[in-house]
Amino acid sequence: MPYSLPINMAQSLLARVHKTEDIGIIEEVYLQLCKQLTKNAGYTNSYKGFKLFIMLIRTVPPTPELKPFLKHFLTVATKDDALGMASIIIEALELLEAAARLQIRAPSAPTPKDINDACFRDNQTLRHARRQSTVGHVAKIMNTKQQMEELESILQRSAFPSDLKEAIQFASKNTEDTSAVESAWSMLTVYAESQNLKVQLHELVKECKIRIKSLEGIPEYLVVELDAKLHVARMTPSCGVTGTELDEYANLRKSMQKQMEVREKLRDAYKKKDIELLHEAVDEASSTNNSNLEDCKNAEELINELDPSIISQMFTGLFGSSEPEPKPEPEKVRLSSWRI
Repeated sequence: MPYSLPINMAQSLLARVHKTEDIGIIEEVYLQLCKQLTKNAGYTNSYKGFKLFIMLIRTVPPTPELKPFLKHFLTVATKDDALGMASIIIEALELLEAAARLQIRAPSAPTPKDINDACFRDNQTLRHARRQSTVGHVAKIMNTKQQMEELESILQRSAFPSDLKEAIQFASKNTEDTSAVESAWSMLTVYAESQNLKVQLHELVKECKIRIKSLEGIPEYLVVELDAKLHVARMTPSCGVTGTELDEYANLRKSMQKQMEVREKLRDAYKKKDIELLHEAVDEASSTNNSNLEDCKNAEELINELDPSIISQMFTGLFGSSEPEPKPEPEKVRLSSWRI
């Protein structure tokens, strides 16, 4: 099957980069590709260009010195994206992080067929790919909107930039508007990057670990705030939060949620002054490492006041048993030992 000239040119370019050891040539190819993609107004050309960017990273990783520039370029491209390229650019960002760190070249350069399949698909396929990307983003945007509103409702203040909230609000009401959805998605990605979400999450987790061990326990707003930041971090891998960190933070979030549930049970049992419910709540607090809660200590004190067996034990400890002591049996005398 004959390939068109652009495919052959792309294959020749990637093959040359793969073959060379000249860092200058490698960096020049990356920079030229960035130049071609800067403010490129055509969806198809942008799609092909960013797909070629991904293939270039996979073929020959950029030098560590060039990586910060490329990361900045891709981040700005995400921010300025008006064509629905966000998912592809984010894929390039994720790949860039790993490739620049590992510095491993591909075993061979991509074949013309590889390039054709990745970069030069027909327009119908391109439209389908764009629509599929948009559908996925809509679900994430709706979830983000809900979490933002929940967090701000609890905090009773604005926690996110107004332009980001407006973009997400508009996209959630106009899910068929591809540009609106992609714009909101791009803004969310840039927000995570610009806010240094990795550091924010680290500080938030540190505070949560302290509060979960306190007498008062975790306040609800911290659970919701951690939820919101974890949600954004999962959707925007370019912010730098690793999978291991996400798993650790998610487990902490489960512990926080469990503590809130236990605390609610303790308070409910205390309010009802139900001895059985109090025992169950205290036992659950102990089994889930939440016996440090002040509510747990209050419940234990109330148990001591209400439980008759506890009161009886206290009096027994003070005065001894109230039951009469058994009389000693009289000593049996062996008649055979008497003599007449």
